[in-house]
Amino acid sequence: MPRGPGDTYGACSSPSPLCSSGGQTWSPNGNPALVGTFRDAFFLPGGQEGWLVSDDVWHSTDGGQTWALQYAGGISLASVCFVDAQHGWASGFVNTLLHTDDGGVTWTPQDPGGPAGAAYTSVSAISPLEAIVVGWDDFVARTTDGGQTWVQEFPPDLSRVPDLVEWNAAILLAPGDAWIGGNAGIYRSGDGWQVVGTSFCVGEAGACPCANPGGPGVGCAHAAGHGARLAATGSTHVGAGTLALHASQCPPGVPGLLISGTVAVNGGAGAPFGDGLRCAGGVVTRLQVVVADALGEASSSVDVAAKDGAQAGQTRTYQLWYRDPVNSPCGAAFNLTNGLAVTWDS
Repeated sequence: MPRGPGDTYGACSSPSPLCSSGGQTWSPNGNPALVGTFRDAFFLPGGQEGWLVSDDVWHSTDGGQTWALQYAGGISLASVCFVDAQHGWASGFVNTLLHTDDGGVTWTPQDPGGPAGAAYTSVSAISPLEAIVVGWDDFVARTTDGGQTWVQEFPPDLSRVPDLVEWNAAILLAPGDAWIGGNAGIYRSGDGWQVVGTSFCVGEAGACPCANPGGPGVGCAHAAGHGARLAATGSTHVGAGTLALHASQCPPGVPGLLISGTVAVNGGAGAPFGDGLRCAGGVVTRLQVVVADALGEASSSVDVAAKDGAQAGQTRTYQLWYRDPVNSPCGAAFNLTNGLAVTWDS
């Protein structure tokens, strides 16, 4: 298990900064007992005590130099989170959610109410009482009593099909304030769930140029048989400079151009363009060229509002126009994500 020199690792919230390792250097752990596929790790502030999950739970008290097996469950675990040295959760596949209140000496199964066979892919907590767990099959649930009861929540998006939605990451920042992410986009809950921006102009059946629908909430299908998605994170305050555009499900390694527009083309329905739909129109600004990584993901790094000159009260439309050079469905060798409309405020 690689480790960094800093204080905390993992996707669990605490009063200290998240994942504040800096990652300047990395070194292999070198523990011969650690054999398997490791999916998540979390260290408490100070960087000495931590937990590591695979099909089992491992525990370290010396910054990862040595690890002791705490729990041998035989079920693939995907996420681990502790709020202090005693209280934590681990989640995984086949409806697996485990809780400990003695530092991992014992682990007790909990039932957050997911469908049969559900994968609980991420768990995050801010106190011994409040935690959130997310997973496949559009599952999101929260507890405020340490897991004695769980209440399912439903981030809204009418374009989604529940049995296709996979939530893969969650972070609980404060009571009632969480971020979740997956193939349906990125959502934030405050007083209820909200998405950053509004998705429009999706690649539905009948809209795409050559009968190449891309799936719920995404653009028209590219050569891999599904569409690419554009979502956003960060603040919509003009001047904050934190809003970032995130493309996912693109063909790996391809370049693309992030653009902004002043209107939504064709009232938001878009117009055929290449293998996809042109959604962002009016006065179009080229924001940034990005290249999808091996997972087909790419993100902006510019100050979006400053680059396109957005002012408080204005709505801008955003889209990624990307190459699809090999076996593109309509033969144009390029495609586009869904459109994303963001209304900027002061």
